[in-house]
Amino acid sequence: MARSVWAGTGATLVSEAIGRGAAMGFQLLVANQLGADRFGIVALALASAALLSPLADTGLPNLALRLVSESPHDDGLVRLLGGLKILLTPLFVVPLAIWAAWRSVGKDDSMALVWAGAFYGFQASSDLLRQILRARQEVGRELFARIAYPVGNIVALLAVWRFRPGPAGALLALASGPAALMVAYLAVLPRACRVPRTGPALAMARRYSPFLLQSIGYLLVVGFATRIDAFLLEKYSGRPDVGRYFAALNLVMAGGFFAQGLSSYLYPRLHRQRDRRGRALARAVGLQAALGTVLALGAALVGPVLFRSVFHARSFAGADELLPGMGLLLCLSTMDWLWLSILIGRNRIWVAVLNLTPILATKILLGPVLVSRWGAAGMVWTAILGQIPTGILGAATASRAFLRPASERSASDSRWNASEE
Repeated sequence: MARSVWAGTGATLVSEAIGRGAAMGFQLLVANQLGADRFGIVALALASAALLSPLADTGLPNLALRLVSESPHDDGLVRLLGGLKILLTPLFVVPLAIWAAWRSVGKDDSMALVWAGAFYGFQASSDLLRQILRARQEVGRELFARIAYPVGNIVALLAVWRFRPGPAGALLALASGPAALMVAYLAVLPRACRVPRTGPALAMARRYSPFLLQSIGYLLVVGFATRIDAFLLEKYSGRPDVGRYFAALNLVMAGGFFAQGLSSYLYPRLHRQRDRRGRALARAVGLQAALGTVLALGAALVGPVLFRSVFHARSFAGADELLPGMGLLLCLSTMDWLWLSILIGRNRIWVAVLNLTPILATKILLGPVLVSRWGAAGMVWTAILGQIPTGILGAATASRAFLRPASERSASDSRWNASEE
């Protein structure tokens, strides 16, 4: 059992490294070519589209992780999830089109918001398919499919290097990686799972509407809590600081995807654990914490050297000094992915939403003060001060939900199952 966990963990991290390394290289090239001010347009477009991205996600990846973990060999369930994804897609596409027609993030880049939305749309679809494969424990298929992600990003990187597009063109190229990954995941799914069923999916949507609405609410709060940084920096420090901040943040927070990938691998095994639950949780926490420590050390020690070697534009001067603080932020936030998986698995999404209260309040109340005085560095420390109590709440609530007595878990599972009938 322990050997399989370590093997699966290694395969999952290799899978994430392949894709995220290519994506990080792409974003570094784009930022270096555009400069801090024009890369600020990219960051603001992504931040704006991220506010709508919960409508692209709709909680389906989390629902798939829960349901498919319980019935990993049910091909019909996968087809229903695919049908539900098709039915819910207009919830994202229509508001995005309206918002893009109403608001552009730059006078010469009216399509920037559209392509930023395409990035999040393809990413949400690939996230759903990834969670399905991982819940079915199809690690080999997923690792094979992820080859498409770096290939798509490398092609886009070469196009950006050759043609030097503006912010809108860079965002279009950025969307190519998730689009290629989505197609690859569909290709490696078992043939019996590929054809979605939209008819019965309507009943499924009604059945799980409370869960999906809670997920959307959670993601809206998360999106606002994480993307408010861009708007605070633009208002209180200027758009060049937006570019510097997110150029450094993208370099560091690529590690957050490793944390997300590891937690989505670990949770299905925790969910099926029937005895020695405390020991299983401790092992999962140890793995997640070890990953966070390694990522933080890499950000603090290697990050500044890498940043200075990549970013030659003078407009990014001083951004490398943000990396140690961002490494600490990454270490603190790595555990959040595991806490979130556990709370979702225990149907406690509303608790996860409440756990975000400290970081949201800190950014709203302290952010304007610290950013006005210290610029991008003030934003980093604002995020750290908010992340500490949020992480403590996540650890306490997720551990309690996972370790509570079996009779209470059975009652909760019965309520969940009753909602399915």
